Amino acid sequence: MLAVIGDVAHPAWCARAVGVYRLWRDGGFASGALLAGILANGIATASGPIVAVRMYETQPRTP
Repeated sequence: MLAVIGDVAHPAWCARAVGVYRLWRDGGFASGALLAGILANGIATASGPIVAVRMYETQPRTP
């Protein structure tokens, strides 16, 4: 995709077009990783109360 941007862009602004493309591409990688981490943390945090409510002990209590 980067080569396509370089081929299609006018030579006067080819470097700027490639730079803008790389800025958005790399920004997407970074923000996607942060978003995925936040989402995974939220799912892990939400699973605790769900497990506490839904699961029960199968071993009888010993006095």
